[in-house]
This record gives sequence, structure tokens and C-alpha cells, in this order.
Amino acid sequence: MLTKYMELITTLTIMANLDQSNTQKKLNNIRLNVSILERLNAYVPLRRRSAFIRDALETYLNLPTQNLMDRPRIRGSKVKYRQVPFLISDSQKAKIDLLYPDVSISVVVQNAITNELNSYKWPPPKEHKRNMLTRVPEPIILKLKKIATKPEYGSLRAMNVDLFKRFINEKPYAKEFKWFKATRDRAGANKQFNVLFPENFSDELTKKVKDESIRIEVDLASFLYTALVWWVGLHESDLPND
Repeated sequence: MLTKYMELITTLTIMANLDQSNTQKKLNNIRLNVSILERLNAYVPLRRRSAFIRDALETYLNLPTQNLMDRPRIRGSKVKYRQVPFLISDSQKAKIDLLYPDVSISVVVQNAITNELNSYKWPPPKEHKRNMLTRVPEPIILKLKKIATKPEYGSLRAMNVDLFKRFINEKPYAKEFKWFKATRDRAGANKQFNVLFPENFSDELTKKVKDESIRIEVDLASFLYTALVWWVGLHESDLPND
């Protein structure tokens, strides 16, 4: 009993250290079922693939550990697979090694992607292609991702629902307010960021956001960027010090 208790304490300590570790990203190759890759490509632009996979992994690795195994078909010839490169963070790679030491990273990643895609309609509706793109400084993006890991959210898409509903309902811009211009800077610090919602909220909330930006005569990219900065400001005190 004491041994099991000490193993549990050790595991929890390792997990805590992993959460606080540097999130440097490294290129990794995985093998994906062609049918899953088709669904992934339909919903996620190539430039967003690595970020999508990391978000899906973050959600999956916080779920109860699944009973996974390297089935022969993951390496076999009956089901077609393709090699897909993506950038994985050191901390996520370490979590996979800890939680699934006997399973290949491809199996874990494929299950994480499938888990995320199962919440989307298939085939994807035409409205999905109506992107809401903006440009955001990378430190803001990292803070948004940290906020999104809270238990009440679990993903960026779920967090975006609360974020934009509150921004539109509370209308902080009704009084004296500073808008941020979503511009491409020479240093490359402003990264392209696509605001997405869970499928069951996407159409209605996307329309509300676009209608509100038109109503107050603020371009959509700046409306999105400013809302994201406003949200980070609300949660600044909750964020861990790096």
C-alpha cells in the first residue's frame, strides 16, 4: 500500500512538473488513417494542423487514461495510412510517454484527433469555411491557451463561446474604449489566429460577432483581436507566472 502511495505521489509530481515545463515544440511524424486525415483536412487548414492536434492532445491527455494498444492494423496493409508531420510540445510528448508508455505516439494522437472530430458534423457544413481571421501577438495566444485549459472550458473553441458572448453582451466598448488594430508587423510577432467555435454554436455566434462588428463600424479582425486582449485582461490574475 505504501509503495503504491509513493508511486502515486511520484506520478503527480512528474505531471505537475510537466505542466510547468517549457513548451518548446519539435517536429514529429505520425501515421493517420486516411479517412481520419480526410476529415481533419476538411475542417482544419494545413497552416492550423499542428495547433489543432496540440489542442486535441491537450484535451485528450486530461481525460481518464484510455485502454489503448498498438493494434496490428496501425502498421498493417488493410487500412491505408499516411505520414503526417506536426509540431508537438515537449511537455505533451512527455505526458504521452508517461501515460501511454507502451503505445506509439501515432495511436495516441490519432485517438485524440478522433475524439475532437467526433464533436463535428460530417460532412462539414458550408458555413464552416467562413473563417474569422485576425492577427494576435504570440504571448496573447499562449495566454488564451492557458485560460482554455480551465476545467469549465477544456478547449479554445469552448472558451471562445463564453468569451464572445460576454464581450457582446457586456459591451465594454459602449464607453471609452481602446480598439487594437490587427496588423501584420515587420517583426512577425503578430500571428494569424482563426477564431472557431464548437459546431453547435458556430453558425449563430459567428453571425452575431460579424453583425456586431458591422453595427459599431469596427473591422472584424480588430473586433476579434480586441475581444481576445480584453478576455486575457479579465483573467490575467489567474494566469501562472512564467
